[in-house]
Amino acid sequence: CSIKHILRTVQILLTGIIIIAGFFKLEVAIFGAIISSGIVFLIYLRDGKPITIVTKEGVVFRKTFAIPMLIIILALIPIASYSIRNELISKVWSIVIETHDVWGNPFPQLLPFWELLIKIGPHAMFERILFILPLLTYALVFLIWSIGAWQRKNNLLDKDINILSILSFGICAFGLVIWRAGFDNLLRTLPPFYILFCFLLYALWKEILKTSYFRSEFKKFPNLKLNFLNVIIVFLPCLFYYEMNANHGFYAGSIGAIKKEKGHLQLPRLNVYSHPEEVKWIEAVVSKIKLYTQKGDPIFAIPLNPVFYYLTDRINPTLYDWILPGMLDEPAQKKVVEKLRSNPPKMMIYVDIPIDGREDRRFSRYAPVIFEYIKENYVLDEVVGWFQILTPKVSEKIFERSDLHGF
Repeated sequence: CSIKHILRTVQILLTGIIIIAGFFKLEVAIFGAIISSGIVFLIYLRDGKPITIVTKEGVVFRKTFAIPMLIIILALIPIASYSIRNELISKVWSIVIETHDVWGNPFPQLLPFWELLIKIGPHAMFERILFILPLLTYALVFLIWSIGAWQRKNNLLDKDINILSILSFGICAFGLVIWRAGFDNLLRTLPPFYILFCFLLYALWKEILKTSYFRSEFKKFPNLKLNFLNVIIVFLPCLFYYEMNANHGFYAGSIGAIKKEKGHLQLPRLNVYSHPEEVKWIEAVVSKIKLYTQKGDPIFAIPLNPVFYYLTDRINPTLYDWILPGMLDEPAQKKVVEKLRSNPPKMMIYVDIPIDGREDRRFSRYAPVIFEYIKENYVLDEVVGWFQILTPKVSEKIFERSDLHGF
């Protein structure tokens, strides 16, 4: 009775969490539903009330999986039928592959290791190694878990189910990194890695305590040696905690951000600390916008930087706060140009960078229709850091500037 009550409570909580997650990230809800259902099913198989079947010959079978398996099969039949009829699997696969082609990145290079370490430094090298550590950790944890489950003849303990659930979420989450290998994506997927890495250290700690050498030597100064072993085991998590917080900027921790973001940016609608150079750039761009335009005038910030609309109380004449690779096909770009023609921006803030260091992810390459409109109707007025200030062409003011990419 207590087991049923616990399972029912867990199922209700998981269902609520998964439904809420669906409003933010559909893929999180899907993976969460699959993993949670699988874990609950394993718990039911282990702890559920068995079904007794007596044959004519008097042979007794005790099965715990008949009813849940039947329910799962009955539930999967209409889902599979609908998916096959509408080609959902192929459509989803196509979307994933196409999106990866547009936004995907290869994993960072690690070899030649020592040459790269000298060239980019230990902190940057640590970031690269961090892309590989979760995969190695998950593989090792799965191996240990499989061996343990096999030795216990599939008699799953609570810790086995806990490890399996964390491992499943970690593997699914790491798909985001495989899809797009960025440091920001990596950090979003690391919590399962943190937990399982500490689990491996704990397993190592237990194995060391079991060794005959440590047992024999442990009799001499036992407290000292045990404490020494404890310090060694917790050293890596502590080092990781310090490294991530102190040396990797705002993505990883506030301490590292404070080291770099020392410039005070104070505007009527903003009061933050940022990189000193960026503070100067933003202040200069905001001043330019206020100089060239009035409140409520249209401006256009591309490919991204919608914060300037908010900071200056100007409007965006298009429907897009940013335009990134793969967002707009040619017809959609023409619609953006129509919006720009019907309400021409009095100023544009243009950043020309190859996103992720790839030339095919430069605005002029992935949004050529919009770029051509800008090229025909606007000229470079000033460069402020990364930002290029563009103003409308007029007959008496035409500039030829080679430092504006593509113009």
